[in-house]
Amino acid sequence: MAPELFPRLCEEGSRPDPASADFPPPPDDRACASWTAHMASLFARLDAEIGPLTPLPIAPELASACIPGKVRAETWLYSSPHARRVRFTYVDGGEECQIFNAVAYPDPDPPPRAIHPKPTHSPEPSLPGDGGPVFSLPAHVGDAPLLGVDFLSLAKGKSVLVGVDLQPLVKTRAYLERYVDDLAAVRDSFEDLGLVEPSARFYENARYFSPAMLFARPDPAAMAARAARKAAADAGTEFPLPALEAEYSRTNSGRAPPLALDASADATPAGGGALGVSLVETRAMDAMHAYVDAFVAALDLWPKKRDDDDAARVPDASSAAKDASPLAASLSGEEVSNNAVTQGLARGGEPAGGGPLALEGSSALDAAEETRLEAAVMEENQNIYDRAAAAAAAAATTTMLSARPEGGDDESGGIESAREPLDSSANASFSFSSSEVRFQEMMETNAREAGAEAMSEMEEVRARTAAEARRGERVLSVLETARAQDAHDAWQRERDPAVKMFAGWFGREWAERMAAEVLFPEGRAVGEVEARERR
Repeated sequence: MAPELFPRLCEEGSRPDPASADFPPPPDDRACASWTAHMASLFARLDAEIGPLTPLPIAPELASACIPGKVRAETWLYSSPHARRVRFTYVDGGEECQIFNAVAYPDPDPPPRAIHPKPTHSPEPSLPGDGGPVFSLPAHVGDAPLLGVDFLSLAKGKSVLVGVDLQPLVKTRAYLERYVDDLAAVRDSFEDLGLVEPSARFYENARYFSPAMLFARPDPAAMAARAARKAAADAGTEFPLPALEAEYSRTNSGRAPPLALDASADATPAGGGALGVSLVETRAMDAMHAYVDAFVAALDLWPKKRDDDDAARVPDASSAAKDASPLAASLSGEEVSNNAVTQGLARGGEPAGGGPLALEGSSALDAAEETRLEAAVMEENQNIYDRAAAAAAAAATTTMLSARPEGGDDESGGIESAREPLDSSANASFSFSSSEVRFQEMMETNAREAGAEAMSEMEEVRARTAAEARRGERVLSVLETARAQDAHDAWQRERDPAVKMFAGWFGREWAERMAAEVLFPEGRAVGEVEARERR
């Protein structure tokens, strides 16, 4: 049966986006999970983090298809300043089928983002062309993994699958260490979802799935039982475990046992069918956003989305050296990382795989410039020492004054002092010498502490300098990244079960065209890179 198209979706600009698409709400009494809220949330999150998301053209007959009363499929394509392609696909088949799939491909060749330096003391932002060098950094790391989301609820909730991953482009040790290894802890924090090993039928060699892929087959009834058991324990009440386990053993389908558990709102069936489903949906949402966090971190966006363009500007190194020390600027907060970048680049920092960092108006900061920076740091160290010494002197003076005998300024006290034996002057001399010693010791102690604090500050600056100098570091070149993204799509096109599923609903011809033009286009990434190079 040929799919029926929605005429309203064929008109340019009339189609709702994934956050506002109209899907029938799930019934109150349900055993199947719904992922429409997850799609809306992911769209909003990516639009905020790597956006704005700009729609890409897609044939109307592929964007939306429907067999009335059975199934409806909707697909959206977008690009953004940091992603060459972001796809959202949702299949609504009522209780029999709810599928949400999304993938985000980072742009292999991120555009440079010029960062013009300005003096740290200048109240007005400087503009390109006013004499200072302009540093050029990539807008993101181009060979970052793909973000993949795959949520399924089939056969009225009897089969639920939650999959989220940062899909590696290659599986070399260097690439996995750079992007994937830290994900294992994220995945393991979702054990309650029912983590399992992926099936060998589709994930046979798992070429494009990371070792830290979150792959789970949640059991809503079991999750609800755990939640109810914990709630009962927290409330100090007895949990009706035997009745729940008996019903679960009888059905083993994820349907709700016929009992109400007042101990937990999530574990209370709404009409007997939604027990645990909301828990699955909530934890799947949490897992999705945890992996989005990792995806955004891997991209290492520049400038950060929360910063304004002016906040991303780097202070001018020479002016900073003359008019304000790097350490003093670092105490102001936001300037510290910018100052660290400047110092790092002054020492010849360059991104791996990209050659020397591009400079406009200056080939590099020369040795004299570096000497001025070092002099500024030394001058600030001396200032720190001087301030500490002055504070120590003031403290010692206060201590000596407070140690004078009570009534020392009183007239009678002075007369009594005059009547003391002559050797009192010797005692006073000894007391004064002791105060000098204490004062000297205090100065030395404070100076040591100030020196240690200054060294700590300098180490922090050096660490930040090294971290910022590694910005833009990548394992794969631009062309290698594009080829790997295309190889990923070719691999998926041959194996993804969605192609067979679409063929069963909308016919083989439609499914193959959908796979070739929308889901997994052939050679698209390399073609885009080559086209950009020709411009």
